[in-house]
Amino acid sequence: MISVFSAIGGIIAQGTLLVADYYLRYSLRVRAGQRAQARTKRIRFPAATVRRISSRQGNFCMYCGVRLKQGNRQIDHIYPVEFGGSNEESNLQALCGSCNARKGVQTDSDFRARYRDALIGVRPGNPPAFRIPYSRFNSITRRTKQGETTRALRKAIFITPKQKIMAGSTAAAVVWPG
Repeated sequence: MISVFSAIGGIIAQGTLLVADYYLRYSLRVRAGQRAQARTKRIRFPAATVRRISSRQGNFCMYCGVRLKQGNRQIDHIYPVEFGGSNEESNLQALCGSCNARKGVQTDSDFRARYRDALIGVRPGNPPAFRIPYSRFNSITRRTKQGETTRALRKAIFITPKQKIMAGSTAAAVVWPG
């Protein structure tokens, strides 16, 4: 009688592992591109929109205050697309290429908190009244980390290396019947 139950238990265990494997494969397919959730689609903004956003700021970078010209003007999402930020003009600002690269995937509030020493007296939504040298930003970059909000959002959005390893080890543990 016990051998019958152990045989049934073995079949149930194999079935459970198969279901877990199919679920894992489905969830990894859903997370195509190593993302846990979909993001807003990036778009190329029309030249008129870029000019309108830049002129709204007086054609100055929102962080360093450098004069924006056609060659160094880039549109940045205040709340990044990676975290679900929209492509609406209220979520956009014009930055120079250096500041846009420095900001990367950080939220505007995290960037401003990280570089508060360089951005003294600069209010959100307004460019600085004077040019701030890149060297001040560079020295802060070397001794600080991204803000808590950005790190928490990255953890919620992206699959971590540990999650990838766990997913691989679960799939490897599946015993195929046969």
